[in-house]
Amino acid sequence: TEVGGERVICTCAHNIVNASRDDRASRVILALHPTTGGGVQAECDLSRTFVAAAADVALVRLQDTRLLQNVDVLSIWPSSSSPAVGARCFMLGNPLDLDTGSLCDGVIRDINFAAGNLVESIATSIPALAGNSGSCIMAGSGEVIGILSYGLGSSAGNTLACVNWGASWRVIRAVMEYMQRASQHFIG
Repeated sequence: TEVGGERVICTCAHNIVNASRDDRASRVILALHPTTGGGVQAECDLSRTFVAAAADVALVRLQDTRLLQNVDVLSIWPSSSSPAVGARCFMLGNPLDLDTGSLCDGVIRDINFAAGNLVESIATSIPALAGNSGSCIMAGSGEVIGILSYGLGSSAGNTLACVNWGASWRVIRAVMEYMQRASQHFIG
């Protein structure tokens, strides 16, 4: 996505932090799949990371920002409306770096899920495996309506989970707006 004209990667905070929100990973490498050419491994610039741990949202910059020039920017769902419960949705991810990006579909189960969470989440029925954390959840029209955070199932056994939750488009948008106002490294 773009924040203040700069391309950033939106993912889950638990992909960046270790045991607590003040304990970041020392190195994060992600797989990019540009529209031209094959996959690329890219290192994140963790000195310029923005983490909203309670929301499980992280916005990271790459050390080599040129690697994002040929990667499509996805739009966040407009804040003036809500996707419909029961509507078809999709997840674009790369579980356990097994392939060049997989596309799965399901339906939106809840757009205001809050039980047991500190922040509002979106719930879907999209099949997901361990390693899909941070994958974008998209409406049928292509806008991002959330990012996958967790699901029912066991990541230890790599069980397929078909009920999943993640930060909603409203939470992602709020984190992006805060990042733009703060315009600095933040862990909170």
